[in-house]
Amino acid sequence: MIEEIVNLPIDIVIFNQLTDIKKTLSQGLPRIGGDILIDGTIGSRTAALSQPYADAPDEHGILYFDKKELEEFVVEAHSKGLQISVHAIGDAAIEQILTAYEKAQKEYYRENHRHRIEHFSLPAPSHIERSIKLGIIHSLQVSWCKPWVYTQDSLPTRLGVDRSDYAHPVGSIILNMGRICGGSDSPIVPVNPMAGIFGTVNHFRPEERLSRMAGLSFFTTQAAYSCFEENIKGRIAPGYNADIAILNSDFFETPSDELENIKVITTLVKGEVKYSIRD
Repeated sequence: MIEEIVNLPIDIVIFNQLTDIKKTLSQGLPRIGGDILIDGTIGSRTAALSQPYADAPDEHGILYFDKKELEEFVVEAHSKGLQISVHAIGDAAIEQILTAYEKAQKEYYRENHRHRIEHFSLPAPSHIERSIKLGIIHSLQVSWCKPWVYTQDSLPTRLGVDRSDYAHPVGSIILNMGRICGGSDSPIVPVNPMAGIFGTVNHFRPEERLSRMAGLSFFTTQAAYSCFEENIKGRIAPGYNADIAILNSDFFETPSDELENIKVITTLVKGEVKYSIRD
């Protein structure tokens, strides 16, 4: 399988999306989990919450693993040296996976595991502190932070205004020295890093907004770090892959409310042109 990945015309890093640890190891893959669901989504009221949904007082969402089952998987995968990633949106799901990661670290301490949580959409304040202490990579879809997405995603309706104001705490994670890598959540939204950078700069909560350079790092240096590739990717520097995107507008001069409109006109992977608008 590793040979097949190398021969693909695009760069790809696989998190084997299953809980079969033996199979993952036999395939020579160092990562497991990917977007395995610990819970669902806020829009469908399946994200697991500690308190009921504002518009459905009898519903708390769904946890797809029981505590023992999840902890056994995480501890074993961790003990075998695998990098783990799972989907957790609601605070109850985040609590469950953080507890499992803490148990794994207590039983089999690893200095540099770089386990991830995909989404981390509605953490409690204590979850931010615990995840940073654990060295978790927060894999966030920062395009969901755009002001109009806040309304379209029905956050105030589903959660109530007060609770929805704690969603997607991008700035809080960074200000507390946490790590974020950016993603699109494709095919839910288009694969467009500029939308994520726009969401970082124009977060629906002004106190969570960050600079465009912070947003850029989520899709470059921090994305590389999240997959142990920081020595070959994420920078334009000697010894690094010549992975370069050429834009149709000056990234630093474009007004913040127009960042999402910047287009890629040419893409190079390892110095070879893979895409050009002229094509």
